[in-house]
Amino acid sequence: FLQSDQLANVSIFYDRSNWLIKLSWNFRGKYLDNSILAGTDIDFIEDKLGLKASALDRWIDDFERLDLLVEYRPLPWMVLYVEGTNILDEPLRQYLGDSTRLRSLRYTEPAYFAGLRISF
Repeated sequence: FLQSDQLANVSIFYDRSNWLIKLSWNFRGKYLDNSILAGTDIDFIEDKLGLKASALDRWIDDFERLDLLVEYRPLPWMVLYVEGTNILDEPLRQYLGDSTRLRSLRYTEPAYFAGLRISF
């Protein structure tokens, strides 16, 4: 409940002299977000509404994300970087009971950052 049984992360990177380039893929399998059974009259759901009680459980679908980080170190104490997260714009999906009953589809959009990091 509230935790996926399947998690994966794969990263490949190049780190030579002044450059670091890292590409990361993250995967989280589906998980049960909310069960309607807690404190609910199951007979009412099944008899009156004609549904299995589990048909109202809220699931969060599988989610994959691809991130990219590029860093350049012109000086030992200075790093210029560009980072992109969720660069393939993978949507977040919620459904009730099974994946044919979509409850929510949300695109979080990619996020990009650029900056300068200085160490003293």
